[in-house]
Amino acid sequence: MSAPYCNVEVVQQKAPDQVSVTPKQGLYNAFATLSLWHARAQQRHQLRMSLEDPDFLNDIGVSLWDARIEANKPFWK
Repeated sequence: MSAPYCNVEVVQQKAPDQVSVTPKQGLYNAFATLSLWHARAQQRHQLRMSLEDPDFLNDIGVSLWDARIEANKPFWK
């Protein structure tokens, strides 16, 4: 019994995140990423400073446990 003949072609496509980017777009994307990271770092620093204030955490609707988890995340996550 022989195996049926199959013609398999490999199709190479660029993934959406690997699409050609102009230098201007690349610079914009890098700046946007750095801005996001900076904002996260600031927010998490402020959250760490407010861990001692249960009223503040209640006001924003976050438990102490969730606040600690979020505050200890690195800025890139």
